[in-house]
Amino acid sequence: MNELTITIQKQMIQKDDQIRKNMDEFNNMKQKIQAMTKKDQGSLLVRDFTDEIYKSNLSKDIFVESKESESFQNLLIVVNVEKMAAFQANIPEMMTNYYTNVDLADKKRAREQAKNKFNEVMVMHKKYQNCQKMIKEDEKLQAEATAAAEANGEEYKKAPAKYEEEKKNKDQLERLQDNEDYFTQLSDSKMRINRD
Repeated sequence: MNELTITIQKQMIQKDDQIRKNMDEFNNMKQKIQAMTKKDQGSLLVRDFTDEIYKSNLSKDIFVESKESESFQNLLIVVNVEKMAAFQANIPEMMTNYYTNVDLADKKRAREQAKNKFNEVMVMHKKYQNCQKMIKEDEKLQAEATAAAEANGEEYKKAPAKYEEEKKNKDQLERLQDNEDYFTQLSDSKMRINRD
């Protein structure tokens, strides 16, 4: 009797799993049918109408694809017939407002980028000035050390590490000089922009 109960329970669990699986498949098929029906019969707000437009006898010149544009794409707008006149009357103003906002955002972004670049150049200019000051101080100390060594009758010798440091300082000075030139160009450009 106990074995019979266990066998019946196993069969019930198997049947229950099979029924769930069948119900899931049924619901998936039902959703697919609804989606296809909506695509073919729903209103234009929910229905996919692109096939109808591209297969109709419209001139292909009105679509962006015929112009081979990389900057633009087609925009299809669905408007209720009763609201069509109001839409046509307002579309020029809406487009003007849109592009005005885009232009303002672009100008703001360009100004921010220019400001950041200018600040970066100013920091480099400050580093350049500090480096020049350090090199002048170093040259002054070297001259004093050479004079002191010669006064003592000793030949002044530079340590190898000092040569490497001087070479590094000269390279850095050249890079900073390039940045200084770039800073001067940017300053001139900024003054011209401010005048305009």
